[in-house]
Parts: sequence; C-alpha cells; structure tokens
Amino acid sequence: EVDEIDAVLVAVGQPVTVEVDALREVPLTGTVVAVAVAPERDATGATFFRTRVRLDVPAGEAPALRGGLTGTADVEVERIEGALTVPTTALLRRGGGEVVYAVRGGVAVEVPVRVRAFGEARAAVEPTGDAVLEAGERVVTGGVELVADGTAIVAE
Repeated sequence: EVDEIDAVLVAVGQPVTVEVDALREVPLTGTVVAVAVAPERDATGATFFRTRVRLDVPAGEAPALRGGLTGTADVEVERIEGALTVPTTALLRRGGGEVVYAVRGGVAVEVPVRVRAFGEARAAVEPTGDAVLEAGERVVTGGVELVADGTAIVAE
C-alpha cells in the first residue's frame, strides 16, 4: 500500500528493500512489478495505491516467508550520488522555503536550501543562491524553531 502522496513517485522497475517484521535479520530486495491505477481507502479513510513487489530470492536460499506476515518496503525513487545531506530535524520552513542553521564561530548562520530528496532520517539538500554549506559542517538539530540568524549556540 503506497500512500497517495508517494504514489506518483513509484513506477514499475524500481528497486525495493523489504523488511518483514518476523524476519528482521533477513535482508530482502525486490522490484516493483505493478502499481494500481485506481486508489483504495483504508479503514481510516486514507487513500493508497496497491503496489506489487517481486522479491529477489537466490536459488536455494528462500527465506521462511509465510502469507500474512507484515512488513514494510522502501522504494528507491531516485538515487542522488554524492549528495550533501543533513538530519531531517535540522530543516525548518521559513519565509516560503527551507533553511538549516549551520554553527559557525559559536553562532547560528541561516543557510537557505532546496530539499532534493527525503530519507528516513536525512534529507539531501542543495544550498540556494550564494549560500554555502559544507559536508561535515555542524547544523542545529534540536529546538531549531527557536533559532534565528546570529543566535549563540552552546555546544553539547
């Protein structure tokens, strides 16, 4: 079941990683083989598109899968090689765009960014305009909504 917001990003042929709750130690991969054209609704009324994945199973190594087991699948919708990433908790919507606060000389420096992709805990970003953000640079991740350009930052 792919949420309606993400359904437009999912297509046949995309690679998938699967984690089955009962088989957490067994890495599974696969490929999207079908995405429903018509949406369905779950018990809460949320819209989703039923999506079918074919698992890759090397000969003689079939995992102990059974019908009815629950799990999750992550579909790779785009691969961005060498992307600059920040923790998603560092992102803040401000002034119609996204910003992060880099810590430079003990103060927060606002850096406008364009979010290129979201992952579980990190986002691929690209500084906009003349802004600069370097790989490995410290960014504010806690209480970011309370920070402004020039706010003193105490290292933890």
